[in-house]
Amino acid sequence: MKRIINLLCCLSLISFGLYAQSGAGSMTVDESVVVVSAGTTEQRFSEGTYFGPKANWEINGTLEIYSKNVWIAPGATFSGTGKIIIYNPGTNPFYPAMASGPTNIDGNNGNFINLIIEHQNTE
Repeated sequence: MKRIINLLCCLSLISFGLYAQSGAGSMTVDESVVVVSAGTTEQRFSEGTYFGPKANWEINGTLEIYSKNVWIAPGATFSGTGKIIIYNPGTNPFYPAMASGPTNIDGNNGNFINLIIEHQNTE
């Protein structure tokens, strides 16, 4: 009986590990002041990326997003001289098993983003 329980525990850990490596259900939530300095890169690796209404990003470097869904709440602000690059979630180096697909961006008719935005997702 103890062997069966140990085997079931091992199988559970293995399947959890495989699921975790896909990034399915992962979410990055930001509701703070973030400064990305010139010459630096900030990256988001998750199935969903949410910028809350109090998010205040000053981007003078680069923000790279590898997400299937990007939500920007009304009130979130983006400023600076840098750029935002949107990549296909399937090219995500943190979750190599994440599925490829389009990136859905919902700006919620919020504040204008006065930055260069490169959409590198061909899907």
